[in-house]
Amino acid sequence: MRLILTLVRHGESTDNLKSLWAGWRDSALSNHGMSQAKLLGESLTDYPIKAIIASDLTRARWTAEQILQHNNSNPPPSFTLTHLLREQSFGKGEGKSWQQAQWQRKSGRDFKFEDGESLHDVAARAEEVIENMIMPYVMASAISGEETHVFVVAHGILLAELQYALLKRRPQGIAAFQRSPLENTGWHRIQIGLGTPAQASVMADGGDGIETEQHKQEQKTPNNTIEQQESLVEGPPDELNLATPLTESIPPTKDHLKPKKLDVRYTHISEAGHLRDMTRAKMTASMAFDERQMKITDLM
Repeated sequence: MRLILTLVRHGESTDNLKSLWAGWRDSALSNHGMSQAKLLGESLTDYPIKAIIASDLTRARWTAEQILQHNNSNPPPSFTLTHLLREQSFGKGEGKSWQQAQWQRKSGRDFKFEDGESLHDVAARAEEVIENMIMPYVMASAISGEETHVFVVAHGILLAELQYALLKRRPQGIAAFQRSPLENTGWHRIQIGLGTPAQASVMADGGDGIETEQHKQEQKTPNNTIEQQESLVEGPPDELNLATPLTESIPPTKDHLKPKKLDVRYTHISEAGHLRDMTRAKMTASMAFDERQMKITDLM
């Protein structure tokens, strides 16, 4: 069976309302953002969730906690926070307006602000997330034959790199991709299984998933697919639809360390139905949500 992976962008943060680089700045959700997160959680009350993995930055953590608190899965989902799911670090650019000439991002995946990360750096973190946090569930589903549902709650650029890293693991690879917009608390859902019949059958029989040379040859098929991807939602408007060329992907690993091929299929893209009837409060929506309000509510 497959892993069903749902990728969620955090609720609206106070920094989302400003024309500045957010990155690792630990901004809170706005009141509107917390309302978005609660609606998301309520929409998932009866959805079976095995695990929730979230960025440790407040805006993502609070969003993930709303999913956890509203979900009725038994046993409750495991809950993990990790720095690996943080947004791209913009270093000394964080808190600066991208409208100022000196703080505008230059093109290319190599660019980074002083003390910050390049997109290559973010991609490396995404690969680590896949290997250490997602692949164990893929393998467990293949062995048990049971469908497993996992949620990842993070940030726009990180989620884009995570999707791209997953798509590159398909037997046919990926030629190019185009990011698609994802609003606050919006989500994508992806089915992930082992990428070749040999892998899937061996794992189902309790084996180690080693591929035969014949199946390795079968994977060497050309691919001209262009995939929909996540937008650079925390950057200036002129960067929202950039595509990442295949030639700038992560360098190949040594043969014995090559990751297993994956069957990766989207079932939902840019979903946000839980926000359909939501309206924005005129006076308080943009104010930072006070965590003390949540704690007091929990005691009532």
